[in-house]
Amino acid sequence: MFVAEPPYSVLVNGSPTEVALGGRARRFDLGGGRPFVNAATGVSDIATLNAWNVGHDGRPASILAGPQITNAGVPGRVYKDKGRTVLTYVAGDQPVAGKCRSQLSSYPVPSRRRFLFDLSFQVGEDAAGRGWHMTPPRESPAVLWQMKAPGQIPSMAIGVDTDPGAPDRLRLFFSRKGGHQVNPVKLSESVSILPNQPVRLLMDVFLDERDIPSGGRGYWRAWVNGRLVVDTFGPTLSAAAKEPHQWYLALYLYENSNPLPYSRTVLWGQARMLGAD
Repeated sequence: MFVAEPPYSVLVNGSPTEVALGGRARRFDLGGGRPFVNAATGVSDIATLNAWNVGHDGRPASILAGPQITNAGVPGRVYKDKGRTVLTYVAGDQPVAGKCRSQLSSYPVPSRRRFLFDLSFQVGEDAAGRGWHMTPPRESPAVLWQMKAPGQIPSMAIGVDTDPGAPDRLRLFFSRKGGHQVNPVKLSESVSILPNQPVRLLMDVFLDERDIPSGGRGYWRAWVNGRLVVDTFGPTLSAAAKEPHQWYLALYLYENSNPLPYSRTVLWGQARMLGAD
């Protein structure tokens, strides 16, 4: 398990950048049933929670950070249940930062290092209020996981959409926009997956914004339920970034800028980043 310890500094395009941790260690373990507030440190290992949240005063508080994050998360939108971290968009919720979403982020990650990501998730659950409403392909895809620097398009992203060949199934897609790439490049699509069923996702990644001819060592390998679906070399971070990258667990409905008439849920049984140097 990777743990950021103060004082903590990461490279941004090769330049050391100090990251404030509030004087506490932060674990990169964002899924499962562990409380949002780490009992050992008294603070959350999550940097931000981002979801539609009607507070006690009736006003939406869309982003929670630091001491605002409690074990309650964002009730009904980002919360813990039965050993899982649950992200839900509830029908009628307003967009947050322009799009319908519920998501959480890690603290900034180091670059020019190798990491393993051990993830397990489920798209929808056969339970009241936790289903996955199926739509025509491209109408309402969702990003489930991303690596992203502020102000940049994700350098790595994993999304889900209705399978065009089987409307009762889903397909995962993987895209990358590393280095100086202008547009994201789709890397692969896994075999379609079933909604309401657990999916195991393992990734071996070298985080690097440099091109291979310039000394970069970036690569991305991903296995879905034991099958290798991504095996690519090249930059995995954005060279245009001015601030460090973070990774996100997300239910980010990037095609939807208006409230939706249906709910959606993603459940994360595990989401850990491990150092592999």
